[in-house]
Amino acid sequence: MKSHNDIVWVVGQEIWVPASNTKDAYETGTITKVLGGGMLEVHPVGKVDSRFCETINSDMTQDHKVDDLTKLPDLHRPALLHALNSRYEKNKIYTYTGLILLAVNPFKELNLYGKKQMSPYMNSQLGDILPPHAYATAHRAFLSMLEKNGRNQSILVSGESGAGKTVTTKIVMDYLTKISQRGQNQTSGGGDICEKVLQTNPLLESLGNAMTRRNDNSSRFGKLIQIKFEEGKSRLIGASIDTYLLEKARVVRQGSGERNFHIFYELLAGATDQQKREWNTDLCEDSRLLCNEGIRRSDITDKEQFKKTLQAMDVVGLSSQERSRIFKVVMAILHLGDINFEETFINGE
Repeated sequence: MKSHNDIVWVVGQEIWVPASNTKDAYETGTITKVLGGGMLEVHPVGKVDSRFCETINSDMTQDHKVDDLTKLPDLHRPALLHALNSRYEKNKIYTYTGLILLAVNPFKELNLYGKKQMSPYMNSQLGDILPPHAYATAHRAFLSMLEKNGRNQSILVSGESGAGKTVTTKIVMDYLTKISQRGQNQTSGGGDICEKVLQTNPLLESLGNAMTRRNDNSSRFGKLIQIKFEEGKSRLIGASIDTYLLEKARVVRQGSGERNFHIFYELLAGATDQQKREWNTDLCEDSRLLCNEGIRRSDITDKEQFKKTLQAMDVVGLSSQERSRIFKVVMAILHLGDINFEETFINGE
C-alpha cells in the first residue's frame, strides 16, 4: 500500500477529506490547488493537510453492492466507512470483511429473520455464496463442527454498547436450535431442550441487563455460552452458560439517564397484590437504589417483561419455591438500600 508521501495530488482530483463538522468522519472534496508543505486547497472545505486525505479510485455509487469489504478497490478508512454507510442506507446491515461479519445496528425492525430467511442458509453447504448474515456465520460454524468430526467451534460476538451484541447472540442461538431440530421426531424431547436453551436469554437479561443512555437493554456482564450437540450428530443435547464481570456497582449507583437492573422494576410493576403485601413493595417505590425510577424503557413495559421472565423461569424448570426465593432476595436488596446508619459514640469513642 502506498504511503501518503508516494501519492501525487492533482488539481481537479476528487478526494476524501476529514469532515469539518463530525468527528471520525469523512466527506468528499475537489483539489483546487496543491500548496507547499503537504497542504491542499480543497473545495468546498478549504485548506487541509494531505496526510489526512485519501484518494478515490472507484465508482462509489456501487459500494452498496459490495458485500465483502476486502473486495473494495480502496481499503483505507473513508472507503470502508462509506461502503458500510451505503449498505446501511439500503437496510443491508451485514457486511463481510473476510471471514468476519460486521453488523450495524439498524435501531428498527427489519424483515431479515424467521423460518423463510433461515431456509437458504440451512440448505447451503460450505463454500456456497449467500448474502452476509448472522445465520451464515452460525451455519458455517455448525457445518464445520459436523465436517471436522465434532471439533469445537467458537463464535465471538463483540462490539461497543448498543451495537447489538445481545440481539445478535439470540439470533445465532435461535438458528442453531432450529437447525438442530431438522429431521428429528418432535416427540423425542429435543424441542424441549431447544426451548430451554433459548429461554435462558430473557432470564439472564432480566437479572443482568439494564437501561443505559445508549441502550435500553444493555448487558452489564459477559457470558460464555456453550451449546452442546450429540457427538457425530446434529442433535442439540444441552447448553451451559458461564457469566463474568457483572457490573455490581450498578446496584447502588446509576448514571444520569440510566436505570438499575431490569429485575427490580419488573418486580415492582408485575408483582401480585399478595406479593406486594408480603414484600412491602410500597416502601420501595422511592428506593435509593432506583434513583432514576421515572425513566422507562421504550422497547417494552416492565410489566410485560416480567411476564416473559416468569415464562422463562417456568420453561427452564425453576420451581415456584425457587422463584420465590429469587424474588425475595431481589426485594431484600432494595430494602437494604434504604437502611440508615447513624454514628454512635461509646465511652467517648
